Amino acid sequence: MDDELRLPLLEQLLDEDPDSSVEAPLSSDATYTRAVESLKGDLLDLLNTRERCRSWPSELTELNNSILAYGISDVSGAHLASPSDRTKFLNALGPVIRRCDPRFASVRIVPDTERDASDRTLHFRIEAIVKFDGGEEEVAIPLKLEPVRRNFES
Repeated sequence: MDDELRLPLLEQLLDEDPDSSVEAPLSSDATYTRAVESLKGDLLDLLNTRERCRSWPSELTELNNSILAYGISDVSGAHLASPSDRTKFLNALGPVIRRCDPRFASVRIVPDTERDASDRTLHFRIEAIVKFDGGEEEVAIPLKLEPVRRNFES
């Protein structure tokens, strides 16, 4: 396997210019940017999906590692008033990301504390080592949790 970063298969199959029969090759910077944007979209899909609210029977242990366990706990009741509450909430996201997306070799979530105290939006950055086809890359993805709808956004 070479060390050249390649886009995920779905990104390779998408045709941004259907009128052209030949695709121009992307530069390594453009490939990296598209790969990270694709990853960010998948990450937002994960964070905006709520896991099942009812548990299944304890003897069905494999379900914890299945698609049925995809998503995060409901955030509508999350207490995010204090810095310690926000840190606790953000720290709980890392294991879920690693469990639901095997491309993440490591995940570190860093709160953005440089915001105005009146801004109720929870800003943070996901710093990760991500396994792409062609190797591992360090990525930093800034995200936010919108306080009214409780949706994650970029």
